Amino acid sequence: MISRDVWFFTGDGHGIVDACGKRTNYSQDIIIGDHVWIGYRAILTKGCKICNNSIIAVGAVCNRSLNKAQSDGCVIGGNPAKVIARDKNWTRNRKDGEK
Repeated sequence: MISRDVWFFTGDGHGIVDACGKRTNYSQDIIIGDHVWIGYRAILTKGCKICNNSIIAVGAVCNRSLNKAQSDGCVIGGNPAKVIARDKNWTRNRKDGEK
C-alpha cells in the first residue's frame, strides 16, 4: 500500500565521475517486498530494499544503508531511516487485533 506524495529515486539525475572520467554513481533498483505499507511523503532512494510485511513511516528517507539493519516485519522511520520496531505487521482493517 502506497500513500500520497511518495517519491522513488533509482538514480541521481546527473553523472558523477572520478578523476579518470569514469562514472561512479550508477542507477540501482529499489526492491519492495510483499505486503509493505509506505507512508505519506516517504522517500526511497536507489539501492534501497524493503523487506516483506514492513511499514515505512511518514516522511522516512530510506537508502541502501538501511538494508543490513532490517528484516521482515520492521517499522522503519526517520531521516536517514532506521529500524524503529521489529516483529510488526499491518492490516487495512482498523479493527483487526482488537479485543
